[in-house]
Amino acid sequence: MRATDTKDGKDTKYAIKKVLIDDLVLKKMERHIKNEISIMRIIAHPNIVNLQDVFYSKHNLYLVLELATGGDVFDLLSPEEGSGEEGGPLNEADCRKYFQQLICAVEYCHSKGIAHRDIKPENLLLDANKNLKICDFGLSTLKSNGGPTQTQCGTPNYVAPEVLHTDGIYSNEYDPMAADVWTCGVILYVFATACLPFDHQNDSKLYELIKKAKFMWPQGCTFSQSGRELVSRILNPNPGYPGADPDKCRPSIAKIKDHPWFKGGSKGPILIPGKENDFSEHPAPVSSPKSTAKEMNAFELLSRIDSMAGMGGRTMGKGDRMRFTAKKNTDTMKGLLKAAIEAKSCRCHMEESTLHCEGVYQGSKLEFVVEACPVIDEVSVVNFSLSKGNPEKMYNFFCEIAQTQKDNIQGAVPLARSQSC
Repeated sequence: MRATDTKDGKDTKYAIKKVLIDDLVLKKMERHIKNEISIMRIIAHPNIVNLQDVFYSKHNLYLVLELATGGDVFDLLSPEEGSGEEGGPLNEADCRKYFQQLICAVEYCHSKGIAHRDIKPENLLLDANKNLKICDFGLSTLKSNGGPTQTQCGTPNYVAPEVLHTDGIYSNEYDPMAADVWTCGVILYVFATACLPFDHQNDSKLYELIKKAKFMWPQGCTFSQSGRELVSRILNPNPGYPGADPDKCRPSIAKIKDHPWFKGGSKGPILIPGKENDFSEHPAPVSSPKSTAKEMNAFELLSRIDSMAGMGGRTMGKGDRMRFTAKKNTDTMKGLLKAAIEAKSCRCHMEESTLHCEGVYQGSKLEFVVEACPVIDEVSVVNFSLSKGNPEKMYNFFCEIAQTQKDNIQGAVPLARSQSC
């Protein structure tokens, strides 16, 4: 979706990424979108799509992004039928230009402790001047402690061999930055051939090819021997394990930049003209409309999304919480919950906008606290916290109350346990 900012008569155009707030909860996208936004807030580079702003309405979250009007690299290599574009492999000069821009952007991310982990042609956009822009940081990770990552992600044809076991199950630990370097090598091969170096209809065969770094150059490929040698160096299955000979491992970005093919007569990486020094540490803070429930910007909203992840655990102890997300404002929900709880012969009183309740349920005395916290005007998170009593009984009581509010709940309604549990 596109939008135009007409302020000051500049008519600046942006891309708008719209995310349904319901989807953040029901499809468990909250971690993905929070990750993307938090990382894009700390990066600013001419070869990375810039996040301009974030705001929300009653039902949607909106990311305002720099508009890249040149399509993506995938379209450049394989254009749609009838588009009039030729497609196919890039000439060597364009291969070098885009690879230099890619490496420059990846090096910048790594310098910030960020690994992208999902570099592929569809995530490489082009601006109006056909300069490369990396996008989609939803699978990125911050490597702040120098240790390996344990999150498993990536597109199979592009993932590094250390990420995959032979049977396709992802490894528990790997260096995400070394894995990014491998993916850059795959991308360079794709630039030069418009083909994937590792591809097979059978997944297990695909994983074997990746693990052994087995690939061939297509017949008739005009890519230079120097360029091929660089690809072969990068697509080294050894990412640099402790004690390994550095000359026999996958090269670092510094070594890639020092390679004769990468330099290609250029004195440095090809950046977007006029933006070579535009690496601001912290982009301008984002803003959002005011909510009548609470003045809260979009990042505060995202922090609340952690509480919107579902019904919580199946066990409770003192101080633990169970929750659901309700499609009502907090004042309405407090009234509905108080009436539903008192209908179960429990006593409730309000203290500082919190319901303090006690009663006997299935022969057990329970004392608990109920809070309805605002997210946006007509969305609340309802928390039940056990103070005293049997956790299993508390869980079933919580489920019964949720059943009385099922028409107001976003997502599935929790089910009570059997009495034998």
